[in-house]
Amino acid sequence: MFQPELDQSGEFPARDVFLALITLDPATLEYCSYLGGGNHEQPTALIERDSLIYLAGYTMSPNFSIDREAFDTIGPGIGQNSDGFISKLNWRTGEYAGSFIGTSNSNLILVDGNWVGADYVILAGVTTSPTFPTTIGAFDRVLNNGSGSENDAFVL
Repeated sequence: MFQPELDQSGEFPARDVFLALITLDPATLEYCSYLGGGNHEQPTALIERDSLIYLAGYTMSPNFSIDREAFDTIGPGIGQNSDGFISKLNWRTGEYAGSFIGTSNSNLILVDGNWVGADYVILAGVTTSPTFPTTIGAFDRVLNNGSGSENDAFVL
């Protein structure tokens, strides 16, 4: 298992994500694990492909499980809102990779129709963050919410 116990170390009672694989005939719990840090996590989407589970969502945990070589290693700060995350887990081997995505208030949404390739995942979501990491040549590199209360969509 990746994370065998619920992490209650944050300032609020934790709400971790869990991942479970149940076979149907016969009904058997094949794999089950927590995924999270000391504060709240919320999954927003899941894709499974060839024993690999891709999970996206948002976290309020600065200590959410990520890789040292992750795209984004800086999560939400203490007292900040949330940060998006993307995780890849091989449920057969327990091999895990995870990264934060964006800055505070970046919530990922992953739905059917997103693409998973051999070395990439295409994600879509929303953010209220003016410092979301856009790239040169992107269609729109400026947060267009004006008052700060609306969201902009993004594609990664």
